[in-house]
Amino acid sequence: MADVSIQGTVAEVTTEVSFLQQKLNELGTNALNYCIRIAIAILIYFVLSKIIVKLIKGAVNRMKKRGVDPTVYNFVGSVAKFLTLTFLLVTIVVQLNIIAASSIAALLAAAGVGISLAAQGVLSNLAGGLLLLLLKPFKVGDYIQIIGKDIEGVVKKISIYYTQIETLYGDRYEVPNSSLTDNTVRNLNSNYMRKLNIEVGISYDEDVDKCLAIMQDIMDGEKRLLQGYGRRVYVEELGAHSVIIGFRAMVPISLYYDIRWDLNREVRVRFKEKGIEIPYEQLDVHIKKDA
Repeated sequence: MADVSIQGTVAEVTTEVSFLQQKLNELGTNALNYCIRIAIAILIYFVLSKIIVKLIKGAVNRMKKRGVDPTVYNFVGSVAKFLTLTFLLVTIVVQLNIIAASSIAALLAAAGVGISLAAQGVLSNLAGGLLLLLLKPFKVGDYIQIIGKDIEGVVKKISIYYTQIETLYGDRYEVPNSSLTDNTVRNLNSNYMRKLNIEVGISYDEDVDKCLAIMQDIMDGEKRLLQGYGRRVYVEELGAHSVIIGFRAMVPISLYYDIRWDLNREVRVRFKEKGIEIPYEQLDVHIKKDA
């Protein structure tokens, strides 16, 4: 009886080992096949994506040669590249049975709410890009100022999600398209000029006409200012602590900050030479004594 029991146990163990070995072999074969499919998918995507990108670049270059607006061909190129590469990736994954189409559909359905919430910013930027393309408040090469964002410069590229802006000093900003459609944008490209106001406060004890004459002399002496365009000196405000005076002129956009900084320094130097007081903010206190 003992021999029969031992033989039965050995037979069961042998059967289990054989079954486990068979499953391991199947698992190894399936894993190998899966890795091979992934490698093939990567190779196919690499080759076809290079071809697609080259074709899109060719189409963009043809649009350039035909004089199409840079804003249009940059945006169209970005959209076409995104859509075709996404479609290519999904098609390869499904056709090679790396992920079943039903699994992809189920995954998208299950994650629909999360995807919609996460994609709000992306869709907002995409919609902003379409509005910029259709309404054309500015185009590539224009000098713009985003009010409230402290960003201004030349538009270098308008893509599907972002607009690239380069400042006068070479800094580049990738501004989301939604920021451009949600904020006031000032296009200064119409004549490549910008208004410059130089203002300073003087004491109420100073001679206003004398100070205005100095401001006029400084303005006339700056050769980089553009002639005409309503140049004049003025009294801006009778403030709580000083009389605010200044002058207004038009300057080339590319020289705006250089001229502004130089003229502020010149006003300070000239006023100091003439002994004109630029008062600090102050408070006069009068003490009344009872009789």
